[in-house]
Amino acid sequence: MDTQGAITYLNKLGNQAIIFFIQVNDHNSLKKRMIERGDSKEKIKQRLCSAEYERDLKIPIELRSSVHIIDNSNWQTAKHTVDKLMHELF
Repeated sequence: MDTQGAITYLNKLGNQAIIFFIQVNDHNSLKKRMIERGDSKEKIKQRLCSAEYERDLKIPIELRSSVHIIDNSNWQTAKHTVDKLMHELF
């Protein structure tokens, strides 16, 4: 879900909402992943040039105090972070 959807859930559910902000810090890394998974050049261009992509590069003010940030630049590190968070939260 995008950041706007996360804000909606947070507003409706309050502290019952658990929000993960998954980020890739390198634009080229994201593009490479999309190519490797078989996305078309047009789909990649459309996503990386969209207003939603630009908006979702940063955590909105409304989410900053409630969000768990996961750096998805490295799959193994991201997986470890998610596993750790799930253990802590549940």
